[in-house]
Amino acid sequence: MSEAVAYMRRYQAWRRGEDERTQKEAGINPEELGKAIDDVCAEVETWREVSRNQDIALDTANARIAELQKLADDRLEQLNADRDQALKWKRGHDRYEKLRKLNPHEYRELWLKHINGYVSFDDLVDAL
Repeated sequence: MSEAVAYMRRYQAWRRGEDERTQKEAGINPEELGKAIDDVCAEVETWREVSRNQDIALDTANARIAELQKLADDRLEQLNADRDQALKWKRGHDRYEKLRKLNPHEYRELWLKHINGYVSFDDLVDAL
């Protein structure tokens, strides 16, 4: 590739008049020039294809990252919902354990506080 580019640069210099020798004296052969142009064009096309493939790969990777991020966000949302549910169950369990340990007289007093005081029974149990 570098030889083809060097050949084309030498041709360009000759064509622009920077080299006053004749085409033959400057070592410029139309057949070799054509081959150099073909080589450079093929290299450019190869790099274009590589670039296009990299763009496709990057787009594919970005799409997959977005999918995975959505999955992670959905999973995190579900985990948070599961945690909230577990906390509700724990509060219920803790309340049950507190009530289970009360004797009938203590339970009656708590119940009367709830009925007469317009206080949530759960709040009274939580305060125990």
